[in-house]
Amino acid sequence: MIFVYLISGWCAVKFNLLKPIFSARLNFVVINICLPALTLLSLPKLEFSRDLWMPVSMAWMVFLLAIPFFLLGKKLLGFNNSTLGSLILCCGLLNSAFVGFPVMKALYGEEGLSIAIVTDQAGSFLVLSTLGIFAAAFFSSGKADIFAIAKKIFSFPPLWAFVIAVVMWNFKVQIPAPYSVLLSYIAMLLVPLALFSVGLQLNIKPDLELKKEIAAGLLYKLVIAPIFVFCVFRFFEKDISLIMKVSSLQAAMGPMVSGSILAITYNLNPKLSNTLVGIGIPISFATIAFWYFILEFVL
Repeated sequence: MIFVYLISGWCAVKFNLLKPIFSARLNFVVINICLPALTLLSLPKLEFSRDLWMPVSMAWMVFLLAIPFFLLGKKLLGFNNSTLGSLILCCGLLNSAFVGFPVMKALYGEEGLSIAIVTDQAGSFLVLSTLGIFAAAFFSSGKADIFAIAKKIFSFPPLWAFVIAVVMWNFKVQIPAPYSVLLSYIAMLLVPLALFSVGLQLNIKPDLELKKEIAAGLLYKLVIAPIFVFCVFRFFEKDISLIMKVSSLQAAMGPMVSGSILAITYNLNPKLSNTLVGIGIPISFATIAFWYFILEFVL
């Protein structure tokens, strides 16, 4: 069904049934309505443990490692600052929600989805809203507005849902049945709407003029980042737990759609930003399958 939703979105644009810009409306519904509902339903049921340092830290590790990696790429391949900013924002951030949620639910069920939510909320979202905005502002103008960052963080509905869910978990509060049923119906819309939205934005024809940039970005995002993250986890943890598996697979997700949007907003090589997401997400399904095979049947 993951591919059905993606292909449906792509076909809707291909046959002029919808415009790619319609994805912005879907993204608004997914981020501000469906994601908070899913967070309130799933997080209070999660059994918190010391192992949760892995999903929380993973997104921060991927972003911070991207900076020296692409700075080296700039030196070796001659990237300009606009390209450097685009690569860091698109490939230093991961698609932990729109693609990560349905994939983790398909592979590891509700428990895997709950861990993926922690990865997205405490990891990817906070990285995007802090380091991501700093990077975008720096590479576009050389300065960042701390007040704009604070405004984005505290006006983001999923963040408040995350805080409320943690409080509910701490005090063992349960959502009353009528409301939990309503939230479950809303949450069920997240996967189809999110993947359909990604499908609307797919661009499977890469610009050959950007082949070096595309190759560097996807090499880091789909190969180097997951290897690095897994090696760090294995250094500190002896057993390969479900949390480690989900966190490692999340590191292998394709470039983040929101990171691409942020890069385009700051005019950081918009063509590259769009292309990285357009071809990175479809390719990531193959690399995710590879890493899943390694985690489940080799290690």
